[in-house]
Amino acid sequence: DKVFPTEFYEALATGGWLGITTPEEFGGHGFGITEASLLIEEVAKSGGGMNAASAIHLSIFGMHPVIKHGSEELKRRTLPRIVDGSLHVCFGVT
Repeated sequence: DKVFPTEFYEALATGGWLGITTPEEFGGHGFGITEASLLIEEVAKSGGGMNAASAIHLSIFGMHPVIKHGSEELKRRTLPRIVDGSLHVCFGVT
């Protein structure tokens, strides 16, 4: 079955890892892309492989344009919820 790894995702959110690149003022840690890349590399090396890394990579890297260029209102509305895991980030390709 193809099921989203909810337990894994929630564990990373609870541990604060989804907020590794999110500024502290929005509940994150404020680290950079290098630190986030190290986290994703370790997750990918684990038993979950790229499937585990794929489950979290957009929450960590996907919001970078919002962090850099988004309005304060958009940041306040989305970033804390991404950090705590209550808002999942995704994208669509057509």
